[in-house]
Amino acid sequence: MSAVELAASIPVAVGEHLSTARALEDAAVAAHAPAVAARLRAIDREHDRAMSALRATYQGREAAHDEEWPDPPRDSWALDALALVVTAVALAVIIASARFGAQWDARSAAALGAALLGLTVALHGVNALRARRGSVSNARASSIIGFDAVAALAGAGLIAWRASLPRGGAALAEVAVPLGAAVLCGLVLVALWIDARRRGAPARARLARYRQAEASWRADLDAEAAELAAAARAAALACVDELSVPVRDALLKDLADATRRLQRRDDVPHDVASALREAPFGFLRYDDRV
Repeated sequence: MSAVELAASIPVAVGEHLSTARALEDAAVAAHAPAVAARLRAIDREHDRAMSALRATYQGREAAHDEEWPDPPRDSWALDALALVVTAVALAVIIASARFGAQWDARSAAALGAALLGLTVALHGVNALRARRGSVSNARASSIIGFDAVAALAGAGLIAWRASLPRGGAALAEVAVPLGAAVLCGLVLVALWIDARRRGAPARARLARYRQAEASWRADLDAEAAELAAAARAAALACVDELSVPVRDALLKDLADATRRLQRRDDVPHDVASALREAPFGFLRYDDRV
């Protein structure tokens, strides 16, 4: 099978640019320089055997990591996401009332906006209570809670702004209750945000420790892997450079045609198509990370 024919049918998944590149290059070399194909296979075997040893070392280091990873509670987003929508509606209500000042005065807009912000607090509060019982976690939704806290305090400012407008405005004393309620909602949401961040702190600390440990496991192995990949690429490229100019040009043209054929397929992930388009021969044959 030629490289172009293979490119038309080879299954490709996200992140498979290395195996795809090797398969296409093997097909092109086999069609134009069978002797070189055998040498490439020998280079591949030597590289893959050395990489397997490095990966086995990495896996052994990972298995020896003594930190236990308890099953985390299930993340819960639905109520917090709904609260975000309610907050947006609350702010929109206050702002929109300024456009319809004659029919929609500041007092009613402020009352409705504050009531919606109260609903936001209730939704976040219910999820926080569920998190306290340990059945779910709202730690990863802390950014939503923090946003809503800022938005609620901004809503208090909007209520004061809406009351100051000449059309349908009101004295500040007339909107004091919804104004105070909005401020209170913002402060409660700040407390809920702090609580969610505090509950997520142990998981973030565990992840930071794991990443630090993982970096120490792979630092020397990645350096060795990069050396292995560079040596294998140089050897593979030397094999092709030894070919006569017509044969080498035909091989590279066949490979370029195969790459273009692969890029025209709708089912090929963009990252694979881009990597193959930009890489010279042999560059993607070998992984340089464990």
